[in-house]
Parts: sequence; structure tokens; C-alpha cells
Amino acid sequence: MASAAAASEEGEDPHRRRSNTDCVFFLVSRVSCTKGSKCEYRHCEGARFNPRNCWYWFHGNCVNPSCTFRHPVCDPYFRSHCVQHHL
Repeated sequence: MASAAAASEEGEDPHRRRSNTDCVFFLVSRVSCTKGSKCEYRHCEGARFNPRNCWYWFHGNCVNPSCTFRHPVCDPYFRSHCVQHHL
């Protein structure tokens, strides 16, 4: 829960952040995520084929649910330390 506490201190909703973070299983293949529509992470078809990360995401303000750039998992304490997806 430390990450939720850190997000709360910054005034950021952890559920919103998670729902806009790419599902790493979906990025590999549409059928890799077994949760489907119940997955709490983002399933964006455009981001699957775009290797570039979203500049706005790294700065904490991408609110476009259809953004075709990748939204990697970020360290809650250091947003600049995001996981790079090498698929």
C-alpha cells in the first residue's frame, strides 16, 4: 500500500493511474491477458504496435485513454524510473 499512499500524497488517484498504465500482457499479444475486459490496466491496440513511450505519461498528465503511445509501469516514488517494454 506504500504506492497508494505516495499517490495520495501527490493528489493522484491510484485507480486512475493503474487504468491508464499499459497491461504488459496485452502488449505482448491481444490474447495474453486472461482478464480481458475485467483487466484493471489499459488495453490500447495502437500502443501495442508503437514502441515509443508517451512524453505526457512520464510527466504525469496524459489523460487520453486512446493515446497510441506506451504508458509503462512507473515507480511511484520516481516517475522518471519507468519500466521500458522490450518486446
